[in-house]
Amino acid sequence: MKQLHTGTKILIVFMLTSVVWFAILNFVSVTYFRKTLEELLLDKLSVTIRQYKQNTSCGLPEYIVATHKTLTEKKSLTLLTEESINGTLIYFYVKRAYFEDKIRDFAIIVLGIESSLFLSLILITYLIIARFVRDIENSGRFLNMLLLSFNHKIGNFLSILKINIEILKENPCEKEAVQRLFTTTEKIEGDLKRTFKMLREKGKTVKENVNLMDCILEATEFFALSDTNTVFHLNVKPLVISANSNDIGDILYNLIDNAVKYSNGLINIRVSSDARFVYVFIRNELAVNSLRGTGLGLEITKNILKRCNGKLVFRQKGQHYIAYVRLPLLIKNLPNF
Repeated sequence: MKQLHTGTKILIVFMLTSVVWFAILNFVSVTYFRKTLEELLLDKLSVTIRQYKQNTSCGLPEYIVATHKTLTEKKSLTLLTEESINGTLIYFYVKRAYFEDKIRDFAIIVLGIESSLFLSLILITYLIIARFVRDIENSGRFLNMLLLSFNHKIGNFLSILKINIEILKENPCEKEAVQRLFTTTEKIEGDLKRTFKMLREKGKTVKENVNLMDCILEATEFFALSDTNTVFHLNVKPLVISANSNDIGDILYNLIDNAVKYSNGLINIRVSSDARFVYVFIRNELAVNSLRGTGLGLEITKNILKRCNGKLVFRQKGQHYIAYVRLPLLIKNLPNF
């Protein structure tokens, strides 16, 4: 059995509590109204009785029954008072239907107003709870995604460091290995600072104009640090989108990382656009006997794309694997430099 959502539990408890309190309030209100109605009738009846004492032929209101003996029809009559008139004890009853009509009219008005207020209160409470729970869930998803993204990257960082350390062990004068170590540690430091900044700001991101070509070049240059034999064929142009540069960097990093891990050394990256969107296509030929990944990189990418109003599509056809990202376009082309 599926467990109820936290917000649903809170709303159910609130509704049940509200129903109980409103039921108590209604009972008290109706009881008070009935008693007040009886007192008003007695006050009104006192004047009528004085007139009746003077002249019994003047009659009584239709909802009042006067008799010199007690009546047994207690289900339809309610005793209001008894008075001595001309030495005879007279009992004055009010027809219960009169009470019921008055109470029903009162209840319809009260319940109508109360129902409107109750539904309004439920709606307001639901919106507050939904927003509160949504903020908590978004924070939880953000923290989870941030940790997954950082852990996903740190594995590659450590791999690059280990490779270059092994190179330096064999050849301490290898300057390129030293440069790769320096560049990698800088990237680790930058990613740590960005992670801590996002934690402080609780995942708030600022959109800016991002040159997609620069992000692609930066991502492919990073994977060259691992000294792999991967060859990138790029067909890109300087397109600008409105997004957070770190988000776009993470998207491209995860997709290219997947392509590098499972390719036979050749990766094609192409960028195109139409009137509304820009498309980034990443295609690689699967390596022989390549194992299927955990899908962590793609899951992280999907979560980031939700913030960017983007879309991810991927498919495998034979030995070719294609993934493409669609993002809202801001400016079609920038001038070539």
